[in-house]
Amino acid sequence: MKASRPGGLSRNVVPLALLTSLLFAVACSQTRSHHGSKDAGSVTTDLVPVTDVNRMLSVKDVHTVDSKVTGKLVNHSSSTLRDVQLVIQHAWLWKNERHPGKDSPGRSEYYLVLNDIPPSGTVDFEYHADPPLAKRSDGHYETKVSVSSFTEVSH
Repeated sequence: MKASRPGGLSRNVVPLALLTSLLFAVACSQTRSHHGSKDAGSVTTDLVPVTDVNRMLSVKDVHTVDSKVTGKLVNHSSSTLRDVQLVIQHAWLWKNERHPGKDSPGRSEYYLVLNDIPPSGTVDFEYHADPPLAKRSDGHYETKVSVSSFTEVSH
């Protein structure tokens, strides 16, 4: 169960486009029923289009070196954002796509950013893949980072 925090209403914001995010939203909406009414400090869950999420929170300046992924989260809203969950996708691109290998090392991982992001503020993040990404000569990784969910805190 998600604990409510003092200082106003909160809502979890979940993009509609990510199937895994929908599963997270179902879990959050079940938690919501434990909070009852929208009293100060209560949490609600909203499913929103990805375009709305991108207007509120964006991922910028993503860089990958070996198994380290860094970037910046930019809060475009007038609310504090917290509990930002990122999806980090390491797609494996074969050198010879016509004859790919049998064991693609590509994978996706979730990363929770613990810092609050103030209104119109930014927060840097750094993630280290564990286990580290495989070093291979038959292709390379293409890493993308997107927002899976976050909590908007209204004061």
